[in-house]
Amino acid sequence: MLKPRSAHFNSLQGKKNTRVFSISVFREIATLTYRGGDEWKDRFGRNRIDDNAPPSLCPYFMIENYLDYQGESAIGKLDPNTLVYTSKVWSAVFVLRQL
Repeated sequence: MLKPRSAHFNSLQGKKNTRVFSISVFREIATLTYRGGDEWKDRFGRNRIDDNAPPSLCPYFMIENYLDYQGESAIGKLDPNTLVYTSKVWSAVFVLRQL
């Protein structure tokens, strides 16, 4: 998740590229949080995309490929303001827990 991998990411420049990448990472994190560890383990385990390929920075495990897909599919669906509103809600929840 450290480096954008799709041609769509690479075709964008500057601030817009950062915004698009943020939406993708936001979706990947959201996908990870609403499913439990046992479900991920049952669904993907430690299955590799290609058993003969050496480890690399590109998606190596099936779950990485799935998360990349989820992130890239969110690019055209989510409004960038979604990130702003969601972060404000999370901050409010955190403040309420502190009271």
